[in-house]
Amino acid sequence: MLNEYRSALDAVDDRIVKAMMERMDIVESIGAYKREHHLNAFDPERETAMLDRLFKEIPEDRRDAVRVLYRAILSVSKAQQR
Repeated sequence: MLNEYRSALDAVDDRIVKAMMERMDIVESIGAYKREHHLNAFDPERETAMLDRLFKEIPEDRRDAVRVLYRAILSVSKAQQR
């Protein structure tokens, strides 16, 4: 049974990595657009709206974990946009 759980986690991890690579491709395009149009990499209103949208779908007891995850994701994204 433990191996089945681990296999399931491996499959989820594979999807997460694939989604992150897709996200980073989009972030690169956004960064290029922002540089070309002399816009700041950080848009606090967009970040707040995105997190609010995501948290609507997340049970209260899991929000802290998602908040920590997205802080890391957004930090990497902002660095890549510069």
